[in-house]
Amino acid sequence: HRSRAEQIPLPEWSADAPPEKKLADFVLTLLRRMLGAQVSQCEAELMMREIGQPSEACQELVQDSIRPAFEALDAILLELVPDLTPEKRHLVAFSVVGQCLHYRVADPVVQLLVNEDEYRHYRPELLADHITASDIRYVLQDQLYTEGRAARTRAWAYRHYDELIRKTPPFMVSLMPQFLGGGCDKTV
Repeated sequence: HRSRAEQIPLPEWSADAPPEKKLADFVLTLLRRMLGAQVSQCEAELMMREIGQPSEACQELVQDSIRPAFEALDAILLELVPDLTPEKRHLVAFSVVGQCLHYRVADPVVQLLVNEDEYRHYRPELLADHITASDIRYVLQDQLYTEGRAARTRAWAYRHYDELIRKTPPFMVSLMPQFLGGGCDKTV
């Protein structure tokens, strides 16, 4: 695990990099670490057993590799949605990692469920776009509890409108006004 983190490090972002870009880069990096490296079946089983039944080695793994990545993701989510409580940010972070892990753990079953041509398209870049879009949708939806949050969410969406629409699946574009708290100033 440590060697994959060293081989595929998290990007170093500029000070003005938007948090949406950071989240997309983080997810892509995590997927490349999980899916891109050739790992023997024995290594994969050992890692899953260690996570499911942690030993002292797992504590070292958490401190050296997992915690730094978790803290980086938490910082991205804090920047993306500063109003989230730490507990809610952690839940979103676990969801992001869980979606990435799903594609690693369930890969043999996914190959049985979809045809070969479709499966070949399930590369880290495609999966990262899918995961990032669903996570941003979830976070945006959660921000409409108060008018202040709704106003900040709308302002953020308008600032990042072009990128947001580009990354939003076509069937979701028509739902954008619903997520933004009713109405849009910009025509889709």
